[in-house]
Amino acid sequence: MYKRFLLRNNHFLIIGGALILLVFIASCHSHKKSTYSFDITKNNTLLSKNDSSFRKVILLSSGNVIILNARSKLYKPVNSQKPTHDFSLDGDAFFEIFPSKDTPITVHTGMYHLITSGSFFRVYAHQQNPGQTVKVLRGELIAEKAYPSDFPDTEILHAGDMVMINNEIDLMEKEVFDTTDLAAWFHGNIVFNNTPFNSAMRKLEDWYDVEIEINGHDLNLDDSSYNITASYHDLGLNAVLDSLSLQKKFHYTIEKDRTEISF
Repeated sequence: MYKRFLLRNNHFLIIGGALILLVFIASCHSHKKSTYSFDITKNNTLLSKNDSSFRKVILLSSGNVIILNARSKLYKPVNSQKPTHDFSLDGDAFFEIFPSKDTPITVHTGMYHLITSGSFFRVYAHQQNPGQTVKVLRGELIAEKAYPSDFPDTEILHAGDMVMINNEIDLMEKEVFDTTDLAAWFHGNIVFNNTPFNSAMRKLEDWYDVEIEINGHDLNLDDSSYNITASYHDLGLNAVLDSLSLQKKFHYTIEKDRTEISF
């Protein structure tokens, strides 16, 4: 009996040791820090930048359109023979690329190589952030990891697909999303229909690529009296907040990528 007891205990110890090793390996991978550093200015020249709170529309000679959001910069290669087919992005932009038999369009973000011969897609890719996101409204887009990785990955995206990446933990994940808000963003239409205040502010954060902080004492923003009903077309953040502040009696300040609302 004692021998069987020892054998059983040894069996449990082996299983336990294996589990600990698996947890250790997973932990090492999940906390793996990427040493990769992307210099978006290297071999590139600034094509356009947007320092305003309005979206900036760039019409390319190829007929394609790029909508550059606030705090965003778009670069092109210094010595490219086809400067309208190769871009690098630092920021938030929407690309309207029409089908063509010519060379595919490539967008570099440091974490992604995005390749398409015809699609409408939005890219969130600020260089100071560890994560980036791509959402496709129409067409087909190939998303590849752009940095050295033990787990290289490529995703093919279609309408309603999105992909998120974080190079600090070397994770790239594909999901689906509701295209309604992205289609509205593309057409420049912000619509609030009895929208709770916090939800409306989250939409403005996404729309203008800013962070909004709300301050006030004894606020119950879930109360329906704070709900918002309004619509705007192609307005800057200042104009939208001017209108909403009159409705809801608040003050606001805007500093670069941060907006503070005070009741």
